[in-house]
Amino acid sequence: MANLFLNQAKQYAGTRPAYPMELFEFIASKTPRHDLAWDVGTGSGQAAASLAKLYKDVVGTDTSAQQLSYAPRLPNTRYVHTPPDLPLERLHADVAPPGSVDVVTVAQAFHWLDLPRFYAQARSVLRAAPHGVLAAWCYTEPRVGAAVDAVFWRLYNASQPHWAPNRKMVDDEYRSVDFPFDPVEGEAHTGPSSSPRSAAWTSATTSPTSLPGRPTRRPRRRASRCSTTTGSRISRRRGAATARRSRRSGTPSSLGSVR
Repeated sequence: MANLFLNQAKQYAGTRPAYPMELFEFIASKTPRHDLAWDVGTGSGQAAASLAKLYKDVVGTDTSAQQLSYAPRLPNTRYVHTPPDLPLERLHADVAPPGSVDVVTVAQAFHWLDLPRFYAQARSVLRAAPHGVLAAWCYTEPRVGAAVDAVFWRLYNASQPHWAPNRKMVDDEYRSVDFPFDPVEGEAHTGPSSSPRSAAWTSATTSPTSLPGRPTRRPRRRASRCSTTTGSRISRRRGAATARRSRRSGTPSSLGSVR
């Protein structure tokens, strides 16, 4: 995955949209402690910089040294260049000791991960349930208006053969992903329903009684217009959270806690 962005790291850092601060405040509200956050696939550090405002220490990891070179240098944030197949012993030595992380975040990178391996890594470093939280989210395509959307979707659909296969998980807003964690409460309320840049958001939530990774979806709420949206899953470690998914202008996300 990192090879896809080697030549565009500077442009990527300069043009990537930011995530709403309300999302991070909501995530932080689900962790009793705010000592350590691990941002996986941090890229040029957009999510890490926001986490650094809420957590005492943040570690951002990425397989691209070029991406990391553009991440903001902050006093409570460190960045680690990791191999794609990072073994647990190196994770514990270079990133965080077992059971020491309050929250693991994955911003627009979940679809690049080897999920079974990643889930094992997340469980190994997250605090024991119910104190560890895993949150993953992605951008979805913008909705502007009928005329603009018609042109955009013609171009986007025609470009499908050129996208990496993993991108289909983003198009699906991570709905089909197995996410074996317990959901946190209130994920549908990660921010206001309107703002200067967004006039709508939609959400779908998981039911505590649904099967792991197969959440029961409630009807979406939809308003008339919005700029860009994101989808997310936020969960608590079991004994951390599986997640709810939400679409909001700018980012879809999920929150959950580890089992």
